Amino acid sequence: MPAARKAVKKADKKNPTAEALLAAHITWIEDRISGDALAAFVDKTLDDVLPLAKKLKLEECVSRKSVKAVATEYAADMEIHPAIPELVGDIARAIHASEALDNTTLDELVDERTLGELIDRILEMQDLREAVIHETVASPIFAGLVSDLLYGGIKDYLANNLPGRNLGVVKSATKIGQGMLKKARPGIEAEAEETIKRTIRKNIGDALKISERYLLDTSRDEEVRDYMLEVWGQIKDQPVGEFRQFLNQEDMESGFVAGFEFWKRLRQTELYTGLIHVGIDQFYDKYGKKTLDHLLAELGIDKAVMQREALRFAPQVIDLLRKKKLLAPLIRSGLEDFYHSDIVEGILAS
Repeated sequence: MPAARKAVKKADKKNPTAEALLAAHITWIEDRISGDALAAFVDKTLDDVLPLAKKLKLEECVSRKSVKAVATEYAADMEIHPAIPELVGDIARAIHASEALDNTTLDELVDERTLGELIDRILEMQDLREAVIHETVASPIFAGLVSDLLYGGIKDYLANNLPGRNLGVVKSATKIGQGMLKKARPGIEAEAEETIKRTIRKNIGDALKISERYLLDTSRDEEVRDYMLEVWGQIKDQPVGEFRQFLNQEDMESGFVAGFEFWKRLRQTELYTGLIHVGIDQFYDKYGKKTLDHLLAELGIDKAVMQREALRFAPQVIDLLRKKKLLAPLIRSGLEDFYHSDIVEGILAS
């Protein structure tokens, strides 16, 4: 029988010496991980473990195939409990109502230097900007907008610039004409208006080209940058809470629900998992053959970071377990099978 299996097999009776050794071992571990001794224990453990990182490569420790499997399981396959979106929705509403938003201004979140760098990055996307302008101007919605503006301009011009427009006889004639049109055929005014607008739409190609050229000319980097900074100067001192008027709690909740439903559908697509796998492959292509100490250095994780994180919550948890008399039983559960095994019984009997 292999040694590992022998160690698992329990002796028929508990040996008093084994029980004493078990109790001493439990007390020793408790003392090592409690109070001020915990920091020293973590420090020594890291000193023992970190040198091993220089001898182990990432792909030797964890294969990319296993990482892909875990990522797919948690990112795409795992069912989301209904309590999770409900909790996130509750948190979002609490954030929306938080008084901290009323005590924080926009310039406290984004300084002018960072804003300038962000604007510069946006302005570098010139091809995208030109494509957006072209597609916008070429859309039927934009053509309809221009048609309405032209129609409104023509209508206002005729109403305000006809000879004798202020003479009572002209006003009377206009009213009589409108009344006769309505009686002759209800809705004829609306039909005439639509006919005029349709005619304008068919003949505004040049106007649209001029509009596109104008938008491109006025979207030069310097002008856009100056405009955005001017807008920022007008709003930077406003509290973040002022913008609640544009997004109330109901809007936030409905937006979250729509976004969550979109994400649920997206995570079932091949694209979603495919992109996750592409990211993992890229990570392994870069770090797979590197030793773990190199990877840790690249990620900015050193001994001090590890020690700080290990001591962030562990002391409170260990102290609570000890006060509730749960620490010793927890340690015992991991050791007693060994001390009650035949292999220990054989060692003590020899």
